[in-house]
Amino acid sequence: MLAATTASIKATSPRDQQRFADLSDIFKAELNELTAKALEHSSSHYVPQTAAMLWGKTKLDEIKKELEDWARISDAAAKIVEAIMRVLTLL
Repeated sequence: MLAATTASIKATSPRDQQRFADLSDIFKAELNELTAKALEHSSSHYVPQTAAMLWGKTKLDEIKKELEDWARISDAAAKIVEAIMRVLTLL
């Protein structure tokens, strides 16, 4: 691609300049296509890991919610015990 671009710049006739510029454009298009295919291929290896990470995050969110619920229940139980202790001291 670089050689075609350099040849286009150094060409003496407009016809040769256009020919080398066209070759450079063809090389650029092929390189872009190869790059896109390489990226598509390499990213496909990460699909299972990404799915597993999303599943893991969902499970961690569920556990977090359960822990928050338990914390609220525990706090409520502690308040009830405190209230019962107050009542017992009055008896």
